[in-house]
Amino acid sequence: MKLTPLLLAGLIGLASLAGCAAPPRQLEAGVFPEAWEGHWEGELEIWAADSVRQRIGMGLTIGPADASGRRDWTMAYAGQPDREYALLPIDPAAGHWAIDEGDGLVLRADLTGRVLVSRFSVGSTLLMSVTRFEPDRIVFEILSGPVEADGIVAETSENPVTVFATPNRQRAVLRRVSR
Repeated sequence: MKLTPLLLAGLIGLASLAGCAAPPRQLEAGVFPEAWEGHWEGELEIWAADSVRQRIGMGLTIGPADASGRRDWTMAYAGQPDREYALLPIDPAAGHWAIDEGDGLVLRADLTGRVLVSRFSVGSTLLMSVTRFEPDRIVFEILSGPVEADGIVAETSENPVTVFATPNRQRAVLRRVSR
């Protein structure tokens, strides 16, 4: 497949459409992150190929902002200690946030419309965390696979297209339990 400039522009345009539903901070049901403060719970499904391999309870608590704008961002998984992170405002007007996992690990998180995305690697695994804020729920997904390229679909002198396998998926639909 030859990658023409028009095809490349189309691919970039399609990739950017997911975040174009609303301006960066104005959302249907409120402003991020204030409208989603509270405790949310649901079931995390861990997928492999075409079936759910495991289901576990999951919770997310988004706390109110302190004077610096920092918020508690606590994730809980059944049978495991809570993961006490923090959501940090870096440049909210530009959609730039960060998740501070503690011990010096701070992950960039970009908000486009109602979707907060963070991409990072751990060892030889590339992960993408996608948290979609909807009026009545939060949909949380982690997509992961090897950090090594799976191949090159098309290579031009200007724009090679590299492919990465994404065989693993985790997904939870969380409903508000309390504010």
